[in-house]
Amino acid sequence: VQRNTVSLEHALRLAQRRKDYLFAVLFLDLDRFKVVNDSLGHTIGDQLLVAIARRLEDCLRTGDTVARLGGDEFVILLEDIQGIHEATHIVNRLHRKMTSPILLDGQEVFITASIGIALSSDEYQGSTNLLRDADTAMYRAKELGRARHEVFNSSMHAHALRLLQLENDLRRAIDPIRHQVRDEDQEQEPTASETSGKSPKSHKTLLPPLLRESQFIIHYQPIVSIANSQITGFEALVRWQHPERGLVPPNEFISIAEETGLIVSLGLWVLRTACHQIREWQQLFPSNPPLSVSVNLSVKQFSQPDLIEYIDQVLEENHLDGRSLKLEITESVLIENSESVTAMLVELRARNIHLCIDDFGTGYSSLSYLHRFPTNTLKIDRSFVSRMGVECELGSGGIDPTEIVRSIVTLSHNLGMDVIAEGVEDASQLDLLKGLKCEYAQGYFFSKPVDSQTATALLRQQEKNQNLLTSSLLENSH
Repeated sequence: VQRNTVSLEHALRLAQRRKDYLFAVLFLDLDRFKVVNDSLGHTIGDQLLVAIARRLEDCLRTGDTVARLGGDEFVILLEDIQGIHEATHIVNRLHRKMTSPILLDGQEVFITASIGIALSSDEYQGSTNLLRDADTAMYRAKELGRARHEVFNSSMHAHALRLLQLENDLRRAIDPIRHQVRDEDQEQEPTASETSGKSPKSHKTLLPPLLRESQFIIHYQPIVSIANSQITGFEALVRWQHPERGLVPPNEFISIAEETGLIVSLGLWVLRTACHQIREWQQLFPSNPPLSVSVNLSVKQFSQPDLIEYIDQVLEENHLDGRSLKLEITESVLIENSESVTAMLVELRARNIHLCIDDFGTGYSSLSYLHRFPTNTLKIDRSFVSRMGVECELGSGGIDPTEIVRSIVTLSHNLGMDVIAEGVEDASQLDLLKGLKCEYAQGYFFSKPVDSQTATALLRQQEKNQNLLTSSLLENSH
C-alpha cells in the first residue's frame, strides 16, 4: 500500500508538471467475498485473494501498479493513459478476466468485482481525495448492481454526502427504539408474587418499553383469501417519517439499515409492534383462523443468537399463538447461511410460526433447497404477477408469465406449501390466479399499504359485510 501511495504522489506531481499527462486510480472491491470466506473457509478465501491479485497483474500494462488495501479491496494505478476510454478498456479487460472460474483446492469459485474509476485532474492536490473519489465511484457501482464499474463525477460526491447524512439521521431515529437487554427483576415494578412473599421467577427480558412516539410507522397491506375474498392477515411494512424530509421511501433507507446493521434493531421493533397490533385486531375482530401478521426478517437478523428468545418473549407479551406470526425471508437468507438457518427454522416451526419465502423467482430459485427447509409458503414476486395475461411474443423466445406462475403454484402444492401472489392490480390477474388454485393474494387491487387506523376500518367494513351476508342467509333459510 505504501508503495502504491508513493507511486500515486509521483503521478500527481508529474501531472502538475505535464498538462498532457493523465492517470487513473481504480478502486476494486470483490462482490460477495464474505459468502465465499464463510462457506469455504478462510484458507480458501486467502488463496482466492492471491489468485485475484495475480489476475489483476496479468491484465495491467508495464508501469501500472496494484496493491491490496486490506480485506477484499484493491487499488490500481494506471499511469500515462490517453484518456478515460483507455482506463475503461483496461477495466473491461479486468472484468472479463475475473468472471472465469478459479480452481482452489478442487473447488470452482466464481467471483466478480465492483470497480470505481477516478481520473486525474487539476483539482486533485493529494492522493487522499483521489482514493476517496475512486472509492465513492466503486460504492456507486455496487448500488447499481455489482459486477460493473463507474467513473467518478461530482454528483456522486453529493450523493455520497446525502447518504452519509441519511445514515446519521437513521442512527438518531433508531436510537430510541434500539434493542437492549435489561434485567427485568431490577428495573420493573414489584409483581404480585414479590409483594406476597413468593419468590419470583428471575429471567432476562429482551423487551425494552415499547415507545409510543417514533419516527417510524408501520403500514399494513392486506393479504386476501382468493377463495372468499376475506382478509386473512396483513404484511407489516416499515415507513420512516423523517422530521425534515417527510416520508422517506423504503428503497432509500432499508439498504442503509442493512449495510450498517441498524436493520437488526429496526426489524425487532417492527416485529414487536406488528405483533402488538395483530393481537389488538384479533380481539376486535375474532375469526377462525385468527388474523395473522407477516413480518420480513433480514439476513443480519437471522445471525442474531437471541432472535428465538426475543420472538418467544414477544409472543408471550402479546398472548399470541405462533400461528398468528408469519416470517418472510428471502432466498438469499437460505442460500448464504444454510446450516445455521436450517436449525433456526426448525426451532421456529416447532413454535407453529409460519415461514414464507419472499419474492420467489427473483433470486436463486433453486429447487434443491426448497425441500430441505421447513417452509410453509412461497410468495410469487410481483414481476411475474404483473405480466400475467399479457400476450407474449412467442416468436422472440419469451415464456408466458402465466405459465411461470402456474409452475410455481404446482411446485408449491407438490411440496405441501401454499402460495401468495403479490402485486395483484386488476380483476383479470385475480381470475387467472383463482384458476391456477393460488390460495392468497395481495396488491393494490385490494388495498395499498395503509396505516393501522385505515386497516382497522377495512376490517370493520369486512365484518359489517359479513354480518349482512350472515343475516341474509339466515332470513332465506326460514
